[in-house]
Amino acid sequence: MKKKYDDVTVAMTVVTVLACCKNASIFPDHIKWQLNAYTNWNVILFIIRHLLSIQEWDQFLCVNSIGIWLGFRTAFAQGLDDNIRKKLCKLGLKLSRFEFILGDFITHTFPALITSYTLIHKKKTINSRAVTYALTLSTWFVYRQVGKLDASDIYVPHPWRRGWFGVIIGMMCAPSLIDACQNSKKYKLLMTLLIMSVPLLSTHLDKNLKRNYDLEYVLPKTFGKLSRSRSDNSLKSMSNRLTYNS
Repeated sequence: MKKKYDDVTVAMTVVTVLACCKNASIFPDHIKWQLNAYTNWNVILFIIRHLLSIQEWDQFLCVNSIGIWLGFRTAFAQGLDDNIRKKLCKLGLKLSRFEFILGDFITHTFPALITSYTLIHKKKTINSRAVTYALTLSTWFVYRQVGKLDASDIYVPHPWRRGWFGVIIGMMCAPSLIDACQNSKKYKLLMTLLIMSVPLLSTHLDKNLKRNYDLEYVLPKTFGKLSRSRSDNSLKSMSNRLTYNS
């Protein structure tokens, strides 16, 4: 049967349009931020896949979604994700903690569950090409947005190296996870889950994680206020001198 859409062309078009939204001034700040987040790129691709019934994206979306889920859970452990909620509030999107957690589930967990279920139900395996595509797009995204692997400028300060470790482990373990679930390979499933737990444990068991990154989140704003205060004081002092001299 002839394909209704060319899956590669549609994917490249969507990604190109999203990349162009980086500095789009027509959007409010919180919408612009949403369009600059890789999680939301994945959600948009997920929605388009189902709207246009592009089944060829299923493997890539599963790998990408699992990688994003594990990376986010690793990088923003111990409540560090609440700093993102605070950042969104300052950008104009007021969310309660419950609303943020619900949005977190919809954007991070739901796509991973649905794409995994789709492949398991349809008895589809994940090939290495899908993993390559996911790793390529995720790294291209971060270099396109901030020019480095540390995406703290997009989100908030976080242990980005361990976050990327989670992304890579999640993406590389996705084929084994789906295969083990499809064929009831209990030991393979157990080993895969143990490997995937390593990045999670690296942040969840870090006693200093929250204190250090909460401090890193607060300090730039504190220094910004101090510098503005000093600037204001300098202007006032200069104004007083001019008034006295005149």
